[in-house]
Amino acid sequence: MSQRSVLSQPLSAATDRRHVCPWIVVERALPTDDRVRPGRWFTASRQFVPAMVDPPLMMSIVTISPFEADNIRAHLAGYRRGVVVWDVDRDNLVAVCDRINALAIAMPAVAQIAAAPDLSDGHCLVLSEFRVAATIRHPEDLPGMTRFVGRYFAV
Repeated sequence: MSQRSVLSQPLSAATDRRHVCPWIVVERALPTDDRVRPGRWFTASRQFVPAMVDPPLMMSIVTISPFEADNIRAHLAGYRRGVVVWDVDRDNLVAVCDRINALAIAMPAVAQIAAAPDLSDGHCLVLSEFRVAATIRHPEDLPGMTRFVGRYFAV
């Protein structure tokens, strides 16, 4: 799967990298007839996330497949902070917990959010043990993260 990205504002040569806030969505894309349709968490992120920070900050929203998740650190190289949203279900819970833990050890300043619509409360508690900053169940829950994200990138 190819990587998709979107900036909340146009990126110019004068853009200071300190003002770009990376937001990475790790989810399976949905294949359609002849192309790959972006997943629902990436679509919701494009809709809600750019408004979570005030100028001069801008969000850089990228989606990658779970098969590319080992490259997240490369996507975050050079940034002080970043957010990773993990699409988690019962089938990939163990693998995602592994990756969340590895990223938390390597880059503790990265905030990780679990998008877990089908997990039980017990499974969500397991995710919190791996330093997941928040668990959301529906894409419509993203606007509720505005205060957290604004404060996180303002520091």
